Amino acid sequence: MNTHRENWLAWFLWTLVSLAMFAGFWFYLVLHRLVGLSVHQLVRAYVVLAVILFGFAAAAKPSREQFINYGRIAPLAIAVWSMFLFACLWFVYYAREFGYLNSSAALVLYIGSPLFIGLLALLTYPFTRWFARDFMPRGSGGTKESGISK
Repeated sequence: MNTHRENWLAWFLWTLVSLAMFAGFWFYLVLHRLVGLSVHQLVRAYVVLAVILFGFAAAAKPSREQFINYGRIAPLAIAVWSMFLFACLWFVYYAREFGYLNSSAALVLYIGSPLFIGLLALLTYPFTRWFARDFMPRGSGGTKESGISK
């Protein structure tokens, strides 16, 4: 069986490219130019976002290989939904810090975000398994033992 492997360096370089594009458009153009936040305020938020994305890249690479090689969708789904949850909490924290949310709205979002993301993940997981089964590339390693048939 030909196993699919990806290069760690290429994986993290693409993460750097996506962070650079995100910084250029959202942080500089939208948040700095249009909203008026200072670059000094945005640096810490960008560093935290970079940590979240590099953590996601480190989790998504091996789980993507498991999906392609063995048909296991659960590790990849967990990595994606965890990244969504951390990004949502990141957004709430910095919206509160920059003064766009009051403390009670932030509290509601801090409690509601994990509940909403968790519920959404549970509701979409059957569809994810169905899409993975029906749209798996031919010749991939999905087996009945892994839950996804060829």
